[in-house]
Parts: sequence; C-alpha cells; structure tokens
Amino acid sequence: MKFSENLVITVAAAISLSFAASRADAQDAQETDQAKDMASYSATYQLSLEKLRVEGWAERAGGTMDVRFAHDCFHWHLDRDIKFVIRFTDGRRTALVVNEKRRETLNGQLYWFWSRTTLNGNTVQIITGAARPPKPEDVKAEKEAMLAAAKAEAEAQAAAEGGDKGKPKPAPKKVAAAAATAKPGAPAGAPEKKPEEEFKAPTNLVAVYDWPKPKRVWMPEHVSFPFAALREQLKSLESGSLIAEQNVFDGSVKDGPLRVVYSPVRTAAVNDGPSPEGETELLDDKTWRFNIDYFPLEGDQKQPLRSTTMKLHANGVISEMVMDLAPFSIKAVITSIKSEENKKACG
Repeated sequence: MKFSENLVITVAAAISLSFAASRADAQDAQETDQAKDMASYSATYQLSLEKLRVEGWAERAGGTMDVRFAHDCFHWHLDRDIKFVIRFTDGRRTALVVNEKRRETLNGQLYWFWSRTTLNGNTVQIITGAARPPKPEDVKAEKEAMLAAAKAEAEAQAAAEGGDKGKPKPAPKKVAAAAATAKPGAPAGAPEKKPEEEFKAPTNLVAVYDWPKPKRVWMPEHVSFPFAALREQLKSLESGSLIAEQNVFDGSVKDGPLRVVYSPVRTAAVNDGPSPEGETELLDDKTWRFNIDYFPLEGDQKQPLRSTTMKLHANGVISEMVMDLAPFSIKAVITSIKSEENKKACG
C-alpha cells in the first residue's frame, strides 16, 4: 500500500482536531479562572489499527501517542508526539510520525500552532503560525492583495474585450467606476485615493502561516480555538446537552476552520485495551461518548472529510478515541496518566 501525501496530511489534521470540542465566544475574567478546573496531565495512549479498507493485509500495526496538556498563568499548552507503524504481509512497512506543539491564551483570543509530519522518515508536512487579532501589516497586506486582484481582473477584462490594435478598448468596469467618482483634477481612470485607515480588516481574527510560505487566512465570525472550544463543550455537557455544531480553527487546514458536527453515541464502546497505570483517579469523572464529523466550512458537502469517535471526561481528559480516515481507522486507548504541576503560581 502506497500512502499519498494528501493521506498523510489528512491523518495529521484528524489527529490534531480530535482534541477540539466546540464553539466558544470570548471569555470574561471570571470564566478564565474557572478554566483552570480542567485537569493538567500527561498521558500515553496505545494506538492500534481499527479497520483497514485498502488492498492488502496488515501483518501487525501499532504505536503510541504521548500527550502533555497543561496551563500556566496565561496559556494552555498541548505537546503531542504520535508514532504509528503498519507492517504488511508482503513485507511493506509504513511509519507515520507526528510532532506538535500548541499554545492558546486562557481567554481564547490568541493561538500558536506548530506541527511536523513524517512518512517513512521523510518530512511531508510542516505547519507553523499563529491566529490573532490583525496588526497594521495584516491590513496592508490585505489592501495590496485586493488591489492586485482588481488589477488582474481589469487586465483580463481588457484583454477579453479588446478589438483591433487601433481600436479603443472599453475601460474595465472598476476603472470606469473610479473615473466617474474621481475628484476634480484627478487623472482619468485613476481610483480615488483613500486614507489608509479606511482599509479595514475583514474580520477581527487572522491566521498567519509562516511555512512553507507566508500566508494570511481571515477567520469568519464565530470561530473558536481548540481549548476555548473544549471548555465550552464541557460546560454544555455538564448542563445536560451537547453542542451540535461549531467552527473550529487549529491550524491543521490551511484554508481556515472546519465545520464540526457532533452526535452522541448511544451505546458504550468496550475498552479492550490494557488497564491504565498512574493516577487513574483522573479517569473517574463523568464521561460522554460522541461522534465528530468534519466538513469544509464552505459549501454543502454531504459526506464528512473524516470522522472521530471520542470518550471525553468531565475534567477534559480524553481516554479513548477512534479516528476514521476512510482508508483505515486508528484506535487510541489511554495506558498511563499522571497529573502535571503548573510551573507558575498565579497570584
């Protein structure tokens, strides 16, 4: 079986988004303090091949996922390392490694992300950047992009409408409209100069990618970052409901957020993995199981890009997870867990 780069990216994105739970608006200071009720912990998960839907037979498969989830006075921290290997009966071997670090302010207003995915020792994807309120340079870049797009459109229209070489060409619509509204003394066809401050940011959040090349993606309204989303979903579950749909951005998809749809699982899955070790009292909290389907934010696609089933505890710990990636699915079961001390005492 030959894995394509797109499949590897899908694997990494699905694993990343599995820890995002729901939509959250800006949190006030009181709710920020309450956020610290979520457990800070380190855990190891055993990974196994749940289903294989491609040609060939897997001789054996498995791996581990190490997670550290904690907070300091200002930020949530998530460090995660994933190693998964499939060996086939004909001697083929596929080794997937994902390393990532994510940081998010406790109030859910700033978010930093970095991840690297390798396949059989070769780096196939690096994602790094931040999502934050826009800066002047973001607005300037957006203005330049708008002007460049308008110029390209005008040139394309002029080329399409142009006749013989000596025949005057109709003015592009944008240029003609600008000429009609230009102030006296302005050159014909020149758009009216606007003050810099009139070029407003499209939204109040922008994602800025640093690699492989700089890219800005403006966030639509009502988009949450993963940890603020997790807090909001936990609060909803405690009140007896499940938030059914939300938009989450975690940096794993360069076109922006995904529309995430949740549905409860009626029957409890059987945990057939090893008994966990360590501070197992962290797993004694109330639990919920639900399916998560991921769709493109734009359009009306009926089939999800991928799906996940999750067992979530009231303290934010995820003890079981199945990530369905179409060609195959991976099951993660917690094998050890311990609480993490926050490095700073917040006064």
